[in-house]
Amino acid sequence: MDVAPASANEPLPTPARRRIVAFYIVLAVATAATVIAVIAAGADEKPQPSIAGGYDVNPPSTCLGTQFDLRQSGQFVNVENADETIGGKLRFKEPRLTGTVECLHGSEARLEASAGDERLSGTLGGSRLVAELKRDPPAPGSRRARAPNSVDGKYMLTPQSVCLGGEIELKGGGSELQLRADGRSLGQVTYDDGKLTGAVDCTKAGSAQLSGEAVDRKIRLTIDPRGGGPPEKVSADKRREFPKTLAAFFIAVAIVMLVARVFGLVATKIGQPRVMGEIVAGITLGPTILGAFLPDLQSALFPTDIIPFIGVVANLGLIFYMFLVGLEIDPTQLKGRVGQAAAISNASVALPMMLGLAVALPIYKLVGPDKKFVAFALFMGVAMSITAFPVLARILVERRMLKRPVGALALACAAIDDVTAWFLVAVATAVAVAGSGSEVVVTIALAAAFCLVMGFGVRPLLGRMAAAYDEAGRVPGGWIAAIFAGVLLSAFTTETIGIALIFGAFVMGLIMPRHADLTEDVTGRIEDFVVTLLLPLFFAYTG
Repeated sequence: MDVAPASANEPLPTPARRRIVAFYIVLAVATAATVIAVIAAGADEKPQPSIAGGYDVNPPSTCLGTQFDLRQSGQFVNVENADETIGGKLRFKEPRLTGTVECLHGSEARLEASAGDERLSGTLGGSRLVAELKRDPPAPGSRRARAPNSVDGKYMLTPQSVCLGGEIELKGGGSELQLRADGRSLGQVTYDDGKLTGAVDCTKAGSAQLSGEAVDRKIRLTIDPRGGGPPEKVSADKRREFPKTLAAFFIAVAIVMLVARVFGLVATKIGQPRVMGEIVAGITLGPTILGAFLPDLQSALFPTDIIPFIGVVANLGLIFYMFLVGLEIDPTQLKGRVGQAAAISNASVALPMMLGLAVALPIYKLVGPDKKFVAFALFMGVAMSITAFPVLARILVERRMLKRPVGALALACAAIDDVTAWFLVAVATAVAVAGSGSEVVVTIALAAAFCLVMGFGVRPLLGRMAAAYDEAGRVPGGWIAAIFAGVLLSAFTTETIGIALIFGAFVMGLIMPRHADLTEDVTGRIEDFVVTLLLPLFFAYTG
């Protein structure tokens, strides 16, 4: 007699449960064996020490000038300066730093030097070279600093200068500018190729020799009093009036939106998801392409003080989009398939993580940072196993697969992946900073508590919204405000816990009442603005 297959709503039969248990046993054994083998093999491995940062050359070099920067990834080191008039790709094997440098005047010179103890000494093109580390390296992934074409404008000084006060203005065109403070001129200064020099009067009494280096919207000033006394070192940050800041922000947003739209249309024409075109648009508008070929235009369109505002607005769009994704998922598609989703998700995390751990062993000395091998291996494993949750959600929505069993299952797997990945990041971070595993346990406990509160506390409250909708024929304004506040607070909570903010917004969407007309009303109020403007802004910003 044939046995009918179990329906989607029935629990898995005993053979299926046994297969899942066996699958988890094999997966756990393979993962544990890989972790133990890799950590044991790399226990004695040491990375190349860090030599990255800003160096001052003394005496000045005809090839490098007076200052240069080193950017490092393991053995690979790039030499550059603020205005990109020098360059070179070097190789560092402690303590030797070797390679060819592209000099200021277009020639090339061979570098043979010893690096260590915040000092670089050796020969460059046969001439003696001595340089000392004076500045910290830029943050990983930060935008490359550039010397501006003009420094005209108003600046705030930090800390306040004894000679110049708290605010100055550089006024004039070209290389000759008037330095003003307290409504009067203090003298004339010269700006050339990122360098600012000149003799100026002080606001109260005396005079000083002024020198500075301009980078983006900041000038690092040295004020040397002529009457004696220690020199002052202050930072001058260029001010922008709020209306002009808004104008620059709106222009940047409009450009990103239009370019992302065009690239998205091109992507769909060649059979690719729109989101891939939006990411390529961001790469095109960023330092990688526009910044490399037209740096002045890129800096003018996207000034450094505007980029953080774009990031905030872009992430605002992302969390509301993930709320919409959670709102549109049909939970009935996952009934009886939670075990499948967990198994698929765990496998999709574990297998790439094992490969990432394995590849960490041969590349640690080559590109590894100045951190313990265990931390590097864990980060490599996590990096290989993370799913781009928002990108997958966007593709499923575009393909109209979100309400189908396969689409719902894929997104559920991605959600589990995302939470698992953030737990793994917490583990790797604890190892990297020599912390304890208690932080990871706390993160897991808080995440579980958040889901319970949302499911058993917030969801019944939101259930009253369906009744309010039936009475009014639309979602009342008070409920819309409550929903928006809930999305923001949920995102804030998960970000505070240590999980991505998108997860909180996604869970908020999942617990919304399943009422077709209500869902359509809420979606209609926010979808066009989020999907047309804010979401492309996020993917372009990411690119």
